[in-house]
Amino acid sequence: MLELVKSRPHLALLSSNTGQVIPKSERDTILENLASSLSNGLLSKKDFASKNDLHPDSLEALLRVHNEELVELDDHVCNTIYDGRLSKATEALMLGVVCDKT
Repeated sequence: MLELVKSRPHLALLSSNTGQVIPKSERDTILENLASSLSNGLLSKKDFASKNDLHPDSLEALLRVHNEELVELDDHVCNTIYDGRLSKATEALMLGVVCDKT
C-alpha cells in the first residue's frame, strides 16, 4: 500500500520521510491546523510540513484543495483575505513614503 501512495501522493498523506501513511484522524488535525494557520497570515510551507511531519508533496495536495482561496509566494502561502490586507497595507505605506518625499 505504501508504494501505491508514494506513486500517487494525492491518495493519502505521507510522513516527511515517506515511511508512513498518516491516519485519517491525524490528517483531520493537520487540516484544522492548516486552516487556522492560513487564517492567521503568511505560512511557511517548509515550517508547516516540518512541524507536522508531513512530506512536501502531501502538503501540496492539501493546499490544492484550497487553491482558489490561496496566494503562493515562493515557499510561503496565504489566503486571499490576508493577501488583500497585505496589499492595502503596502499601498498605504508606499503612498505615505511618496507623500513624505514631496
